Amino acid sequence: MVRPQRILVVCQNARPPEARASCAPTGGEAFLAAVRCELKKHGLKGPLRAVGSSCLGVCEGGPHCVVFPDAVWYSGFTAEDAREIVEEHLLGGRPVERLRAPGPDQEPHVRVLPDGLQFPAKPGATLLDSALDHGVPLPFGCQSAKCGVCRVEVSGGAAGEAIGLHPPSTLEAAVLEGFGCPSGVRLACQARVRGPVTVRPSAGDAHEPSAAD
Repeated sequence: MVRPQRILVVCQNARPPEARASCAPTGGEAFLAAVRCELKKHGLKGPLRAVGSSCLGVCEGGPHCVVFPDAVWYSGFTAEDAREIVEEHLLGGRPVERLRAPGPDQEPHVRVLPDGLQFPAKPGATLLDSALDHGVPLPFGCQSAKCGVCRVEVSGGAAGEAIGLHPPSTLEAAVLEGFGCPSGVRLACQARVRGPVTVRPSAGDAHEPSAAD
């Protein structure tokens, strides 16, 4: 039996929606399946392995995984990142820096899909201000919760939102309701960062919601 050169361990813990955060429902399950498909495509199921695990002990800002023996942690990834982690790290031995989990003393990071741009954000700062401070282009208009141009979808839906962002203010909640936005959609000009979060600019034309009138 071949001893694996590298093992990717992906948390598959799934708690009830009303409990604290867990990795499987925020993308860990889909990511593991995608990694296994990539390994099979390359014929590497022997020397490289991807396995699921119970809780890895880190729950906020997930999903989480770790590569052994390199002891490199990743967080906030999606199934779309499977190919890059397999080819760059598991095959090439080069950790994917943009996906590495921040250390315990680092500021939380915001990641913007589909390009995967990542930047640190001061806790309590808005998504939009943090993005503009680092030259990351997020769509925006009025910056006063009226136009809706800055809507973003939070990766992991309501669970991901609870981890990375403070609850919406009364104003933001009313505007989102007026737009008919589902859970997990926020206004970048209003949403304030409290932990690692991955967002994607929301498609569709903005309009004036009745709640803002």
